[in-house]
Amino acid sequence: MRVRDFLILSFLVIGLINFTFIGAYIVLVQYGSVTLNPGEKYAINIPFFGESKSPVIYGKAQTTTGEVLPGINVSVYYYNNDTLIGKGTTNSKGEYSISLPEITTSKKYDISIEYNNQTNTGGIIKLASNDYSLDFDDNRRYSKSIDDFVFLTGKITNEDAEIENGRVEIKVGYLDPLKNNSVSYRYGDYQKFYGININPKEEYEVTKEFGISWKIPTNSTPVGKYKILIKTSFNAKEKSTGVYFNITA
Repeated sequence: MRVRDFLILSFLVIGLINFTFIGAYIVLVQYGSVTLNPGEKYAINIPFFGESKSPVIYGKAQTTTGEVLPGINVSVYYYNNDTLIGKGTTNSKGEYSISLPEITTSKKYDISIEYNNQTNTGGIIKLASNDYSLDFDDNRRYSKSIDDFVFLTGKITNEDAEIENGRVEIKVGYLDPLKNNSVSYRYGDYQKFYGININPKEEYEVTKEFGISWKIPTNSTPVGKYKILIKTSFNAKEKSTGVYFNITA
């Protein structure tokens, strides 16, 4: 008789699951959350530790050694809502595709996965991590008479899930000294950048050649300190951070 074990994890703290499984049973895990824009195509790769038999990639469940996992159920719910709006199962190639209802504005979703912890060959599998860390360069200096752009640079250190066409969004604010250095986001909404591709266990260098940038509006830009608010979304793992920079005359 199979026992259904429900592991409901907070999206912000989901990480590597280090449980030892005895026998085979079904595991249900809330894998993460994602905010989607109308018509956006978004990849969620699902990594596993352990044995399996099959090959590799997009919207795919696989082990960290590259062997794919068929039969993984992926469910999509509205964020913080138990209404199921889409479900798919990985095929013999470990791939899945889920079509969601049409939207006209950004919307956030919860992603859950369900899997048998024992493969057909008897190997035990454990869910690996879709986490990553951000380390962007801080307190850089730019001159509005010389520089045309402010570039976001630094590194992203990935854990176990292959990041494919990852999304980075930035918004720039000015620390107004007349308002106790409160941040005024006067330069429009978030700019979106796509195309971050990172292998498992890779430390990815974000250079200015990648083009995550803000064009300095020279005529109206006051000198002083600014903040870049950064949002990343890779494999249903969303994070926010910020870095500062200075503009001189």
